[in-house]
Amino acid sequence: MSRVDPFEGERPRWIRVVAYRYRFATRAERREHSVVWMRDHHRVILDPVTLSDRPDPSSGR
Repeated sequence: MSRVDPFEGERPRWIRVVAYRYRFATRAERREHSVVWMRDHHRVILDPVTLSDRPDPSSGR
């Protein structure tokens, strides 16, 4: 997925999942920001959690 490990071999302490909507930039946005894509925050799918927040699968919950 990535050539560079952003976690430097360690597990992340927290994770969250966020959805974004992507669209092509308008001509004005391309001139102003020098970008091709614009990203708009859509919604949070999963709030920040840690491994310890997960239920224990052996508990049957």
